[in-house]
Amino acid sequence: MLHKAINVLKTATSVEELQAIREELLELFPLMKKAVNFDQKHYSHQYFLWEHSLHTVLNLPRNLDDDMLYLAALLHDVGKPDTQCRGKNPDDVNMHYYGHPQASESLVETEIIPDLESRGFVLESSDKIRLLFYVRHHDDNMLSDNSRGASIRSLMEEAGAETFRKLMLLELADAYAHNLIDIVRERIRVCDVLAGDYSLLLEEELFAR
Repeated sequence: MLHKAINVLKTATSVEELQAIREELLELFPLMKKAVNFDQKHYSHQYFLWEHSLHTVLNLPRNLDDDMLYLAALLHDVGKPDTQCRGKNPDDVNMHYYGHPQASESLVETEIIPDLESRGFVLESSDKIRLLFYVRHHDDNMLSDNSRGASIRSLMEEAGAETFRKLMLLELADAYAHNLIDIVRERIRVCDVLAGDYSLLLEEELFAR
């Protein structure tokens, strides 16, 4: 069942294809039920959380060789409903989600993976590590010129250059599932560069020191 669901995540070409297996996905990942009809109430979002997650999956390149990338795209915001709060500015009408990547990672690690394994869907250790890495870092800020180099080096040291490039693909997919306001467009521009051959040059530069 898990393998079949991941295969659909990897190969689907429309939201309708993913919605067709919604009940199977919710059976596999009961915590995602909170995402259904969850209004994110933020100007950067045009989708409810469930649809945002599906669009993030679809925005990844189709049929890459890393199942965990697609699973992370589905689950990356699973902790969002539990972190919804008002902004720090009393005039801010948007809802905010401070710390939601860490909350999502915690749920994946302590509830989702154990629940899957209790039902016989056992993930390899290396798969768990990559899944948690993708969820934990899916919203990392790559826009700051002052900290980008250190962030890239840290991420590459943690997971390797190839996994870093796949993380950038996830950030791109997530960004494209937002309203394309200016800051989102800039995130897309930067992550697109970092997902490509430029990251190979950065890898050589960073680790030659």
